[in-house]
Amino acid sequence: MSPTEASSVIFTGVLSDPQNALLLSFCNQVTSPECSLCFIDPASGRIRWLDIARWPDAVRERLAGVCGLAIRGDRLVLVTQSEQPWMVLWDLRENQLLSTLELRSCRDAHSLVWHEEFAYVVSTGTNQIYRIALMHDELTGEEVFWTYPGTSPDHDQVHLNGLTIDCDGRLIASCFGEKTAEGRWGAAGRVFYLDNYHILHDGLSQPHSPVVAGDTLAFAESKAGRVYLHERSAAGGWTLRQSVSVGGYPRGIAFRGETLFVGISADRKVSRSQKVQLDSGHEPNPSALIRLDYRTGAVETIPDVSFYGNEIYDIVPLDSPVPTDDFVSAIRARLAGMESVVNRQVVELQALSGEYNNVLRLYHDLLAERDALINQLMRSRSIWVRLRDRLTRSLLD
Repeated sequence: MSPTEASSVIFTGVLSDPQNALLLSFCNQVTSPECSLCFIDPASGRIRWLDIARWPDAVRERLAGVCGLAIRGDRLVLVTQSEQPWMVLWDLRENQLLSTLELRSCRDAHSLVWHEEFAYVVSTGTNQIYRIALMHDELTGEEVFWTYPGTSPDHDQVHLNGLTIDCDGRLIASCFGEKTAEGRWGAAGRVFYLDNYHILHDGLSQPHSPVVAGDTLAFAESKAGRVYLHERSAAGGWTLRQSVSVGGYPRGIAFRGETLFVGISADRKVSRSQKVQLDSGHEPNPSALIRLDYRTGAVETIPDVSFYGNEIYDIVPLDSPVPTDDFVSAIRARLAGMESVVNRQVVELQALSGEYNNVLRLYHDLLAERDALINQLMRSRSIWVRLRDRLTRSLLD
């Protein structure tokens, strides 16, 4: 089954429109990391958070968000954004955890696809694709499947990020390409086949989110605020059909018939790569979810999602209704998550304060010991001086 196929989840409760239901992931959701994954009904803007609080503590530790998503039937596999990423396999029908796997070699995980009995995960920090076995509801193993040509695994050199699969089972990826002489991501981005490194589109500024549905390939040129659509020919090649300006920083794309749903991330205030303050020169753009009719190029903004998170990473469609909550309940849940983060940070600060006080006491003890040694040395020197003077007088006498 293709990763773009919708799931067949059955839910009860307050239901969304089954023709529109989506699953969204948010990355860099550090203020409320347990609100990083939600079902959304684009028609109404109603959402429900997936219950990340039920994940094991080890998975939630230092969680900063969720990146890649893939669905097969009622099974969801995802990868976390954390210092040590984890993969999670979740039963959407029963709303329960099936399996987790700590990725010990993968660094800065981004997108993933599920093909046959394997999940393929982008390891941006090592310029590689990892393969994880996914059989009998169990995640096992972690092996390097592919490495970007000419790179080493010690740091991010090309910002490999997106991953999809065509109808022939061939993997397609996106990357930013090499940095400029000034150390910035320029317009060297490309979308390409993994197996032979055949480039489908290059000269891009920060491409993300390649996704294939049938004979159509879509991806975002995030820095330029554009979405591209390529069409597959009878000979198997891809040709550009159209590009559409959607504005903002598009990332996360899902097909629904003749419609594309595109996530728009809010402007960043601080560069993650450069660690410097960013000044866009205009009022920051909020996050959004848009509906793009790629027959006409018409763009429509879905009811505002900026209250739920600043950076949408991935979107996958669902073909069954999902439970959703009203706006107030969804915001209340996120505020509770923020309060939990604040409380945890207060505890950590108190622990650090205790450690600081212990270090401060040790520092003062060392100062006192130093002063005592100095005084002892001074007394010893005084005794030595008196002895020397006495010996000198006795010799003179």
